[in-house]
Amino acid sequence: MSHQPPLLAAPLANLAANVARTVRADPGERMRRMKVIATTMAVAVLIGWTANVRAQTAGEPTPPPLPPLPQAPTSQSDNAAPAPQQAAAAPTSNVPTDNAGINFPPLPLGQGGVREAQSQLIALGFDPGAADGETGPATIAAAQQYNENRGGSGPVPIDGVLLARLQQDTGPRLTPQQVAARSQPRYQPRAPSNPLVGAMQHFESNLRGLFNGGL
Repeated sequence: MSHQPPLLAAPLANLAANVARTVRADPGERMRRMKVIATTMAVAVLIGWTANVRAQTAGEPTPPPLPPLPQAPTSQSDNAAPAPQQAAAAPTSNVPTDNAGINFPPLPLGQGGVREAQSQLIALGFDPGAADGETGPATIAAAQQYNENRGGSGPVPIDGVLLARLQQDTGPRLTPQQVAARSQPRYQPRAPSNPLVGAMQHFESNLRGLFNGGL
């Protein structure tokens, strides 16, 4: 005699009772009970299949985990990124690209630069004359005096190098008001050279000598 699983005992008992009642019921009631019986049978079959699968699964041993796949050994050369192709060498030319080794002559100063150099000389205590932007003898002499006073020798050109030296000089300076006053042109009034005036003065001197001698 086969033993039924506990999960199927209750559904089968209900199924047998429903079959017995269905046989004695009227046709309408019989159809309704037949549906209930069909549903109960489907549930019983599903429960029995589930119990059978669980029993088979519980009896079988659990397979061991699969070993990890072996990895291929990697070398340092494989991990290194491929070296980019060297760019083609650019054609060389004889034209120099670096002007550091070329000594260019200093740029000459315009009228505004000369005026600034004259003002700087005046501020440092030298006398280039009026700051009129003209490179005259007084300006050249004042630049030479400045150069000799700062340890140089001989005349110095009135150019951008001199102007930079004057602007960067840290010696004592006059106030801006004093520089402005000394930068103005200086006019010296001279007596007109009139021969008649000179002759009259000479005649007056002779008359005085006569009168003084006759007394």
